[in-house]
Amino acid sequence: MQVNAMEDPRFRVVPTVQKAPKITSQARLIVGAKNRVLEARKEFDGMSKTGESGEKEVGNATEVLPPVLDVHSGKSNPFEFFKQRRFDEELDLNGWFLGPITTSEIASQLFSSSTVVRLFLANNRLGNEGGRAIAKGLEENFSVRELDLSGNMLGQNAISAVGEMLNKNQTLEKLNLSRNDLTDQDVAGLLDSLCQKTALRELDLSYNILSDQFAEQMSLVLENNFVLEKLSISSNQLGVTGLQAMLPALQNTGTLRVLNISWNYLYDVGAGILGEIIAENRSLIEIRACGNLFTAQAATCLAKGVASNSKLKVLRIGQNLIRNSGAHEFLSILSESSSPSTVLEILDINGTIVDKKFKTLVETELPEKFSSLKVVNFSFVDKISNELEHFVEKAQTET
Repeated sequence: MQVNAMEDPRFRVVPTVQKAPKITSQARLIVGAKNRVLEARKEFDGMSKTGESGEKEVGNATEVLPPVLDVHSGKSNPFEFFKQRRFDEELDLNGWFLGPITTSEIASQLFSSSTVVRLFLANNRLGNEGGRAIAKGLEENFSVRELDLSGNMLGQNAISAVGEMLNKNQTLEKLNLSRNDLTDQDVAGLLDSLCQKTALRELDLSYNILSDQFAEQMSLVLENNFVLEKLSISSNQLGVTGLQAMLPALQNTGTLRVLNISWNYLYDVGAGILGEIIAENRSLIEIRACGNLFTAQAATCLAKGVASNSKLKVLRIGQNLIRNSGAHEFLSILSESSSPSTVLEILDINGTIVDKKFKTLVETELPEKFSSLKVVNFSFVDKISNELEHFVEKAQTET
């Protein structure tokens, strides 16, 4: 007598085993990993909803955790937001208008335990008090490598405190102090600190009110600092006297790789000094000197320096008055140099109007002599008369 296994009560409680398709070891690991990631993401999304609180068991008691804040709600409680995000790699609080009081609370209570690497605090109205608090807090922090304090109305006291912090903190590598209306006197303490041991590799002092006295002290920094690699002093009030003071240090520096001196007041005399710097320097790979009222004569000085330089790869001299004749002269000097050692890869003459002859020269003849060099960001017309050149120069001067 045959018994149907599905009808026999003895077998009804036995679960039916269904064979799954065979999965290779690597595929099984991938599938398992994906499932775990999805589960973790769902759990995280559930916790991250604004206004939701979590619970944490502490001994026999249950502690109610504060809600996880997003950026929008965090602006109303920046201290708690920073506290929750202090282990993130990057923290962007630009434009939160923290003010000095909130900033002081965050810096004094949370910086020492934070592991943030990139901290952006631009446009927060910190003032001297907030700036000093940030500097003091970073003396005990060893994670922040990049700090943006631009546009914070910092004054001499705050900047001096930042300098003192740099001598104690050997972690910070990139510092942005632009747009703070800093004067030569404001940054004197900072520059003194940079003559001593620091880890700072990049310094942005652009869009301030720095002039020739600053340049003289910056020259001492370049002579004594063997770490700084990138310096931006664009959009200040640097003149010919200041650049002349920096000449020996810029010629001999062995570590500075990028220099931005755009939008100052160098004129053709300053271009001659810059040409001397380029000819002798053996560390700079990029120079930006846009908007310095250079004319065709300046292009000649710069080209002579480039022809003797074996390191410089990028030269940006746009928004000047070098015109079509200056652009032609630059390439002519490079081509006619008896033994050009240039390795220049980019010549940026943004805003310069050239003729069709120059365009043809760049596209056909130039690659044969300098295969790696590219001239970029110029505009061209078929023919440029003397009248047009005069009109272009006048228009550029007025703007």
